[in-house]
Amino acid sequence: MIKKTAKLALASVFTTGALAISPAVAPALAATAVQTVRFSNWATSACLEDTGTDIVTKACVTYSSTRWNNQIWIIEDSPNGGGRLHLRNWKTGKCLWAENTGPNGVRGASCGNGGSMDWVVRNNLIEAVNRSYDNLYDQASNSDVRIAATVNPVNYSRWTQTSTSPK
Repeated sequence: MIKKTAKLALASVFTTGALAISPAVAPALAATAVQTVRFSNWATSACLEDTGTDIVTKACVTYSSTRWNNQIWIIEDSPNGGGRLHLRNWKTGKCLWAENTGPNGVRGASCGNGGSMDWVVRNNLIEAVNRSYDNLYDQASNSDVRIAATVNPVNYSRWTQTSTSPK
């Protein structure tokens, strides 16, 4: 399946529950076991989810839920290099894609080497490389996930990354 993923410095994730990526772009990439995570928003506590038709935030579910795998993301290195990452949904197999247009600016799409699928995860932010490192954020009023340069209040653009396992 996935043979190569980004090796990230996540030591403090297990002690604080907070995303602990170094301020620099992700460290050297190496072949590792598949890293699967869930992203939950600081402001709403909702999890990033691929429904198969849209990228949204929904209440984080337990392992027994049929939606569990929709909230699991595989972190893998981008074929474009430079510490960039792809975020692939475990259930749908689609990658998080930063659109240049559209109602919310993000959706799931077949994974490829286009720059629109390149992300940097650092300082509790998920940043779209092709959008000048704009931030992924939770539009709390309607569960949309969007991209913007400035988010107010800032916690809507902050995410906790928790290592987990798919079913």
